[in-house]
Amino acid sequence: MKIFFQSFKFKVFTLFFVFIFVISLSFTTLLFLDQSKLLTNTLINNGHLINGLLGHSSKIGIFANNKRMLKNPVEGVLNQKDVIEVAVFGINGKLIERKNNNEKFNVSNYPASIFNQLKEQKKAFHIEKKEFFEFWSVVESKTEYSLNDPFFHTDKPPEKNVIGFVQVIITKNTLKKKLNTLLLQCIVIAILFITCGSFILYYSVNKITKPLNRLTKEVRAIGRSDKVEIIPVKTKDEFGNLTEAFNEMYTSLEQRKTALAKSEEKFNQFFNDDLAGAFIADLEGNIIDCNPSFATLLGYSSPSEAIHFNIETFYRNQAYWSDILENLSSKKKQGPYDSVMIHRDGSSIFIVENTIGIFNEDELVEVKGYIIDVTKQKNLEDQLRQSQKMEAIGTLAGGIAHDFNNILYPIMGYTEMALDDLKKDSDLHSNMEEILKASKRAKDLVLQILAFSHKSEQEKKPIKIQYVLKEALKLLRASIPATIDIIQTIENDCGFVLADSTQIHQIVMNLCTNAFHAMEDSGGTLKVSLVMEKNIEFSGIISKEVLVLTVEDTGVGIESSIIERIFDPYFTTKEFGKGTGLGLAVAHGIVKSSGGEISINSTIGVGTKVRIIFPVIKEPDSFYEIIPDIVSFGKENVLIVDDEEQIAEMTRKQLVKVGYSVTVFTDSLKAFDHFSHNRNKYQLILTDQVMKDLTGIQFSKKIFQITPDIPIIMCTGFANLSVEKEAIEIGIKKVIQKPIHRNLLSTVIRDALNNK
Repeated sequence: MKIFFQSFKFKVFTLFFVFIFVISLSFTTLLFLDQSKLLTNTLINNGHLINGLLGHSSKIGIFANNKRMLKNPVEGVLNQKDVIEVAVFGINGKLIERKNNNEKFNVSNYPASIFNQLKEQKKAFHIEKKEFFEFWSVVESKTEYSLNDPFFHTDKPPEKNVIGFVQVIITKNTLKKKLNTLLLQCIVIAILFITCGSFILYYSVNKITKPLNRLTKEVRAIGRSDKVEIIPVKTKDEFGNLTEAFNEMYTSLEQRKTALAKSEEKFNQFFNDDLAGAFIADLEGNIIDCNPSFATLLGYSSPSEAIHFNIETFYRNQAYWSDILENLSSKKKQGPYDSVMIHRDGSSIFIVENTIGIFNEDELVEVKGYIIDVTKQKNLEDQLRQSQKMEAIGTLAGGIAHDFNNILYPIMGYTEMALDDLKKDSDLHSNMEEILKASKRAKDLVLQILAFSHKSEQEKKPIKIQYVLKEALKLLRASIPATIDIIQTIENDCGFVLADSTQIHQIVMNLCTNAFHAMEDSGGTLKVSLVMEKNIEFSGIISKEVLVLTVEDTGVGIESSIIERIFDPYFTTKEFGKGTGLGLAVAHGIVKSSGGEISINSTIGVGTKVRIIFPVIKEPDSFYEIIPDIVSFGKENVLIVDDEEQIAEMTRKQLVKVGYSVTVFTDSLKAFDHFSHNRNKYQLILTDQVMKDLTGIQFSKKIFQITPDIPIIMCTGFANLSVEKEAIEIGIKKVIQKPIHRNLLSTVIRDALNNK
């Protein structure tokens, strides 16, 4: 009902639907009644006809009271459709012959009133029962003959007398079946009529209400002060006139809105006491009065406490009050404008202020001021700008890492092939090995850049954090000045912890960056240690084995009054531009999510020590992906698809060298077209993920549509868990990270072919 009263479209549709339904129901009912009556009358007429034929053909048998002479007429009528009983009676109502087709049906009671009615009326009639019609008629014949009787027809009808009676009983079963069929047909017709009518009605209502909905949308936009578009007038009817009226109204409203905005500027400077601080001061800055919000904003308990101060002392720039007076003398009001005030505890408060001059004739005598605290918004804006910068740097770093991978891959590949052709004891072989080592170090650096850019998924898995720790310290050493010594004590045989390597890398970078800032002015020592300890109380229990990560600096230290807030988001003691207030909060969240604990001890002038405990887990079955010592050979046909021509050609040479027949394409669309015409030629496809027209996953999906069982390996320089998961789900055998060692590539290809 709520929808009915709120929706014009629903109202119109409902009313017309009810009208269509009533019309359909009435039409169907009338049709059924008419046809039902027609079928019933037809059955009755046929019954009378059959009954009359029986009476005519039974005259001689009745007259002679001979059953044998009645046999053929009775059986002939009984064989007629729907006839279930035939009976012949003499003049006194005595049954001469009776037969029926239904053993369950037996009419043995023939009341004398029926025979009396037939004798008196000499007219056929029928009786309708629940399951059948009973038809009665008299049998008439001449009873005496004269020699004067004419042999030919005359106008005088012959005289006849009743000699007997006949009865025919016809079942209603066929009639009921026809009526049921008719009823079903009528219902189907009604449903079709209602359905077609509903569709036509729905389309018509939509056509009618569409311009109304457009008008409603734009009217609501006016109410929300959103952007409103002038609606084009498409018709000259009432809707067109309504659209024109709306456009005129909107134009008028816009003009009034502009005028109203100018008028409202006079009143926008007055704020509610709960939202804005208000004060009145004389020209010397003495506060005459203020509201509670003004006192609270500046750290005072009541207005009476705040009015003892001069307004100039609340501004960070005390010369600012003189500027306000100068501007008000000429402009009479000023604002809104940004300013900085001083809280009672000495901290800065960023405000938006409006001031109005109070004049005695043309002389300025007092100043009204309205201030709003926007310190939190200001801090959030600064943090947002900083996070956007970091996101932009991360995106740039991820792109650089991807491109660097594509450059590094051919260097490593061609170096590996060159080493195969050189003598192991030659100087050139030694030089090429150094190139390969440098390339591997560059590969590790790319992984660090990808971790920095947050492109790796935060998936917790068994890791040895000593390796992550060493990589992070290498990266830090290049960015921390030489005035700060880094001393690291990292045990190499530490066990596994369940964590994400990127998050561990982030913790180390955050903690070491904080330590660097604490020692930036005077220099100092940064100590980083990682040791495995046993039987330590951890999370309320005695843990058998834990890893203890310690980051210690000799910086300025942290005051005890704020140590409890050190893990709060956006809390920072650093000056503007040196931190977002997220470092320790993020570190705390990561440690807790990994099941660990973090604590901080600090002394002013001595330094700060951060201690993190990670629970050690059971050593997993496999940890690193082992690079095979030998190359796996093959002789199958391989299709390579990579839009980096240099990488594609280098990979081709690598695979040709180990026995494969290789075809290369740098255009994914051309590669698919070629494969679709040569699908039986290739036993394996090696594809890149990031390509111009089709990505590796899109290309693989099209391949699987025509050849579902061909093994596909995806080699990418920018892999992440979501891409890898989707690739495996669609049927790709393996996703490998560029640059990949030739031996490992050949082994992956061989395994894919063997497990085809």
